[in-house]
Amino acid sequence: MSSSGLSVVLAIILYLVGSAFGGNPGEPGPGVPVSGEVTASRATVRAGPGTSFPPVTVVEASTPVRITGRQGDWYRVELSGGLAGWM
Repeated sequence: MSSSGLSVVLAIILYLVGSAFGGNPGEPGPGVPVSGEVTASRATVRAGPGTSFPPVTVVEASTPVRITGRQGDWYRVELSGGLAGWM
C-alpha cells in the first residue's frame, strides 16, 4: 500500500471506528459507526481489498462513505449513487 493510501485508510479508521470491528470477517460488529466521510485530500477506491486490484474511482475529501465490510486492513465502502469498492 502506498503511503498516501495508508494515510487515507488510517484517516478513515480514526474517523469511523469508535470501537473494534467484530463478528464475521467482512461484516461490521455491533455498535460500530458505519457512516463517515473521507478525511484525506484524495483517496483511491479499488475493486478489491488490496493495491493489486484496479481503481474503481478516486474520491475527494468530505466524500460521504458507508462501511459495509472489512477484510484485514481494508474496508468495503459504498458511495452515493451505489458505487462500491475497497479502501
